Amino acid sequence: MTPEAYEPVGRERATRLLDTWAEQYGPVPRPLAEVLRCEVHDALATADSVHHLNGLGEDEYHDWASVHGEFHELVLVDRAAGLLTLLVAADD
Repeated sequence: MTPEAYEPVGRERATRLLDTWAEQYGPVPRPLAEVLRCEVHDALATADSVHHLNGLGEDEYHDWASVHGEFHELVLVDRAAGLLTLLVAADD
């Protein structure tokens, strides 16, 4: 992995991407929605920048090939708090 593998995205786009992923099989149950708000959306809200892993080619697949229907990796940078957060959304 190199920094070039990530593209900068806005918080709004990242939020839509994660919400769409979380709701892909139906409405998110209230307890899980609260956890997502606290753990994901709050981190997105304070991030100075958000970077999304670009689509990887088949050369980057592991031996089992593509085992995810959908996979997203986001890096959040919060300079004020001195935090780097890795968010991975996968359906495995």
